[in-house]
Amino acid sequence: MENIIINRIIRAFLVACLFLSSFLTLAQSTLNLHINGAIPLQDYGSSDVDDENAGLAGAGLGLGLMADILIDEGPFSFNAGFDVILNGMSYSAKRNIEDTYGEAAVLYPRYWNIPFQLGGRFRLYEGESRKVYINASGLFSMFYRSDMEIKGPMFFESYDTESYSTSASFGYNVGIGAEISDRITLDLKYMSIRPYNIEVTTYVNGTPNLETDQKKLKVDMVTFAVGYKFEIKNTRNFLVL
Repeated sequence: MENIIINRIIRAFLVACLFLSSFLTLAQSTLNLHINGAIPLQDYGSSDVDDENAGLAGAGLGLGLMADILIDEGPFSFNAGFDVILNGMSYSAKRNIEDTYGEAAVLYPRYWNIPFQLGGRFRLYEGESRKVYINASGLFSMFYRSDMEIKGPMFFESYDTESYSTSASFGYNVGIGAEISDRITLDLKYMSIRPYNIEVTTYVNGTPNLETDQKKLKVDMVTFAVGYKFEIKNTRNFLVL
């Protein structure tokens, strides 16, 4: 199952690269490669294992690409891009699960969000080598959570598996950023994604329960990104690094 999801993520990455390449054929384009820190908020970051709306997600990291298309010499520009954000389960949620299952061995899940973004940026200030701007984007995001497995003596060597279906939803992000040099960028964003509709299947010793549960998972995160900007001087030939 996980190999299938990884293949889907790779295909999504390739589609996103083709999507960005169409933007980079335009004049006055830049490409930003960035690393994200991601802090889950509200339900997504809740560690209450008894709350059916809790996401139990902890802090994460991500990697992304953003193409920025300048409009003449004005302060406004279009942008399009994508991120791959990975969160683990929060420390507090792990402690709550350990308290519940005692000496059981637990394989904790990983959470993947892959938002594709399309929006704009407005420049507030421009100096010799520094710029300050605000940005806003609409999102289409894919979600995947790896399985959680619980094995241990309290189950007489049996094991339980909780499996989430993949899902997709729409959302937005807003933020502020700065170019602190000709190449280095900093961005702070708030991301909000409408609830994912997820099917939750529980397996006991590999056998699925006859009934599946439905879960709505809303994702809210604050991301902080450090990026490196490439200027597109001649899109048919090369990037100026």
